[in-house]
Amino acid sequence: MTESNVDMLRLEYPRTAMEVYNDAKTDQPTIDLPNPTARVRLLVTQHQQAQWDLEQLDGLCGEAYDRAERRIVAIERNYQLLTQAVEYVYKTAEANTTVSHEWVQTELMRTASAAQKFTVDVWTAITARDKDQAEKEGHQVTRMTQLNDAIQFLQIAD
Repeated sequence: MTESNVDMLRLEYPRTAMEVYNDAKTDQPTIDLPNPTARVRLLVTQHQQAQWDLEQLDGLCGEAYDRAERRIVAIERNYQLLTQAVEYVYKTAEANTTVSHEWVQTELMRTASAAQKFTVDVWTAITARDKDQAEKEGHQVTRMTQLNDAIQFLQIAD
């Protein structure tokens, strides 16, 4: 009988902001995480979404993208918190151990809060640069959808 992978989560090593900007791939292998909790699934989903959002910000802003700008620094700092949390989960799974209860209590809420701030900041930056009204409205719909996801993560982390 073949094992089911329904309760598996394929986890890639998280990419830093610079790796996202440069479309660089990590040289770490992808690992399977058996029976992940809802919190871990949401964490990984939020990080994957944040990678996509960061790519959008970089791509849409083009030459106007200034990594020294205070707003961009805050975005990258919150992205880094998400990256560190996924890295912890990855390394824990790689070592074939479980995520500690202490980590869940102390770090997950901080990470969920960073995810929410990241989403607000990145989509505010994107919509602020929109010139076309239809494009702005489309980005606002995306922003609301992703903000709702970030709020759900925050509620579950709490």
